[in-house]
Amino acid sequence: MSINFAEPSRLSAGFYHSLVLSNDREGTLIEGERQSVSRVYSFGTRRNFLQATAGDITGRGLGGSENPGSDGKDSFFSEPQLLDSSGLSGQVVSVSCGGNHSAVLEKRPGEEGGQVWMWGLGNGGRLGIERPRKRIDLEHILDNSLCAEDTKAALLSDKTYHQQIMGSEGKWGLSMPFRVDFGMDRITCVSCGTDFTLALTENGAIYAWGIGSYGNLGTGMICDQWTPALVQMPSEVKCCQVAAGTKHSMALATTGAMYSWGHGGHGRLGHGPACEAALRPTLVQIEGEKKPPVFKFVAVGEAHSASIDLVGQVWCWGAGSFGRCGHGEEDDNMYPRQVSSMIGRSCCQVALGVCHSLALTVRGTIWSWGGFLYTGHGEDDDIETARELDAENLKGQNIVEICAGRFHSLALSSTGDVFSWGSGSMGRLGLASTGDVACPEQVCPGKPLRGWMQETQKGTWESREGKQGRQLESQVQVLACGGMHSAAVEKDGSCWLWGHGEYGQNSSSNAQDFWKPVLLAAIDPLSGSKIKVLTVALGMEHCLMISKNLELFAWGRNHHGQLGLGTTKDANEPTFVAALSKVSAVAAGEDHSAAITPGGELYTWGNAECGKLGHGSSMIRSSMGFPKQVKIESRMKSVSCGATHTAVIGSNGELFTCGAGWFGRLGHGDMDNQYSLKLVQTVMPDLGTTAECPRF
Repeated sequence: MSINFAEPSRLSAGFYHSLVLSNDREGTLIEGERQSVSRVYSFGTRRNFLQATAGDITGRGLGGSENPGSDGKDSFFSEPQLLDSSGLSGQVVSVSCGGNHSAVLEKRPGEEGGQVWMWGLGNGGRLGIERPRKRIDLEHILDNSLCAEDTKAALLSDKTYHQQIMGSEGKWGLSMPFRVDFGMDRITCVSCGTDFTLALTENGAIYAWGIGSYGNLGTGMICDQWTPALVQMPSEVKCCQVAAGTKHSMALATTGAMYSWGHGGHGRLGHGPACEAALRPTLVQIEGEKKPPVFKFVAVGEAHSASIDLVGQVWCWGAGSFGRCGHGEEDDNMYPRQVSSMIGRSCCQVALGVCHSLALTVRGTIWSWGGFLYTGHGEDDDIETARELDAENLKGQNIVEICAGRFHSLALSSTGDVFSWGSGSMGRLGLASTGDVACPEQVCPGKPLRGWMQETQKGTWESREGKQGRQLESQVQVLACGGMHSAAVEKDGSCWLWGHGEYGQNSSSNAQDFWKPVLLAAIDPLSGSKIKVLTVALGMEHCLMISKNLELFAWGRNHHGQLGLGTTKDANEPTFVAALSKVSAVAAGEDHSAAITPGGELYTWGNAECGKLGHGSSMIRSSMGFPKQVKIESRMKSVSCGATHTAVIGSNGELFTCGAGWFGRLGHGDMDNQYSLKLVQTVMPDLGTTAECPRF
């Protein structure tokens, strides 16, 4: 039996942007017959060159630096923008989003394979091309992109532009689709991981490129790959599906066998206890099976993995604490095992959380297992085998997406409704109850959080302004969870808050808890207009928010000065942090905060315990009420705050940490505290893009 190529992806979401593939049913007349026309819509952040729309292509083309919003435009698109694909000769059949890059697959009618077009951040080889260093390199990129001839001529004659592109070592990328070169090979599937990409040819071969710090590229090395490199499969195995994750990858052979490579911690590769990593694709053995099962789908997560066999049975392996693998125990699973409680249920998606797992069936129903309340079953102990979430309000709903949080879970229906379950204390679920919720319940019934498209008649949707348009599956852009409160940011810049409000962290004027999402009514002190939110970061009891103008606002508990306002007085409404004029990234810990400016400068403030602010040994027990720049030569691009430590990523991908060293959390090979940022030597430069510190 031969497994067919995986179905193409019609919808994809990255960290801060999304792609929707639309099929125009009216189509166009071709040789007297009505044929559909595919169109790609993009929405979300414009940072890192992620919006390949006509306006962005004309305005920036490709560049060594960018500052969305400085040209007077929004730093993100709150409504879908049509991808400028006028130069494509075929139809777009699949889309894929990575952390800071995107890809579409174009095919001509009747052909099995096609071409891959990419845009976004180019550092680390994400786009499958090296940074241009000479004019001839620049001409090659423009010639193989969807750049219009007049725009191309203007860019080639702009000396300042040349200097930014070829004379800088900072960030660079493409805001226009660029055709990736695979020689004579044609591509049938493309999968974007966090910082790398896998592509499958019509002959079943695999190409990989991008950041390869965990061996996730499968090339036998742990270095970046600037151009597509052929992944050598054992015995010239042909594949029909690839899945790119964060630290590891998987491929499905046409025979139904699974192969994995990359980081092997907790058994996520399925190769047994002795495997810490695999730098090349390695066959996943099914322990105890005389006849290996045939698989039709593979998926990769963070600490465990999953697959679906030919009859729709779910298999899980990897980290097993809290019963997250669904096998009735909490041991790590070094080899794939059937989730026996899912036998007879055909599944199409699995979401792998920190303490629990969710599975989505082909009928649009949810099954879950793992950490007790987080599974939605209202038990007082972990759920170590899968159970169906059969809440009455889910019947008739077609669930299309699921996500797993630390203390509660969320699900999105095909109509855009949001459901939540798990621990309900302090109203963190957005429901009219503070008790634990056993089954999923709808947040704001009949009024989805986004709400800008509501059904008016069959086939049409109406926005808040009365404009009609097509239905879009995804409506919420950012979700964030704090200690006892939550937040959601919509694509139009609206922000909703709910949960605990004792210190004003939910923006309550009288410190009350909000059991349902409440729209944040924040006014810009300079313009007097409503603030449009770009992103939020929630600490244990405080909030930080970046507006579309890159201004920083803070509110909530302030006993250690973590709001950066120069006082220790709590604030119950967003207050402008005047000490920082512009910020591009922000992080909130238990009682300290951090921000990065567009220029890459790092600032920290709040509780200095254990040196987590990074200001040296003289600042380890007191607090700092104003943001203070951390003294370090490197420019920063990403930051994360834990309860007692901080981690940042430099512009070249290097990782720095400081704070409490207990349990080796700083990554320096010891348990010593670090009072200033120290380079983590085991992480190679130009590999990291984001850092994440558990907070609570």
